[in-house]
Amino acid sequence: MRRTKMWLAVVGVVFFLITVIFLENPVPVGAEEMCIPVTIRYQEHMQSLKTTVNKGDCVVWINFIPAIHSGALTDANDVLLSFPEGKQCLIGTKAPKGFKMDDKDCFAGGFLSYGETASMVFVKPGTYKYDIQIWQGKKIKDKSSGTIVVK
Repeated sequence: MRRTKMWLAVVGVVFFLITVIFLENPVPVGAEEMCIPVTIRYQEHMQSLKTTVNKGDCVVWINFIPAIHSGALTDANDVLLSFPEGKQCLIGTKAPKGFKMDDKDCFAGGFLSYGETASMVFVKPGTYKYDIQIWQGKKIKDKSSGTIVVK
């Protein structure tokens, strides 16, 4: 019985010390960079979007255009993002999520439906221009552009 109490006391002290060490020096889990949200909304027409971030920040685009309900039918408003200066996008970014990248173009790997996201981290200072297309069904409903300025 006495050994059991001693053993539990040792385990408790070790657990306490490990907890104090980890609380003192937390280990980051996942990305350490800050993510800046760019919310894509639609009213009458799209407006250009400009976002300024720091080198190492990530940008996450969110489709926040709800579907239009017309009777029993629902027409989704899907968004397609593309960076026409593909080589700059390829060299100046990392960790793309939801993007396909090559030398010619850097684009969202599919249409972003309502609430879906795509993101990437910008690692080189500069100005990155991108295009936004809003699709309703099989037709382009509207087009716009955006700019990411990396300091």
